[in-house]
Amino acid sequence: MKDQKKIFNTIGGLAVAASFIMYSVGSSDSALTELLDFFWSPLILAVVCFIAANKAPAGK
Repeated sequence: MKDQKKIFNTIGGLAVAASFIMYSVGSSDSALTELLDFFWSPLILAVVCFIAANKAPAGK
């Protein structure tokens, strides 16, 4: 991989966005309340990706 920091930051950002979307859709639609119950699960991936991005070597 050429630029691991960029990849990890992109995946982490997408996971944070997915968590926000899950929370907003789950709180507005009564048929999808299970999204509200598990909106935190992509945040774990985001934290791991952001930590990995800090430890990854910079691309050339």
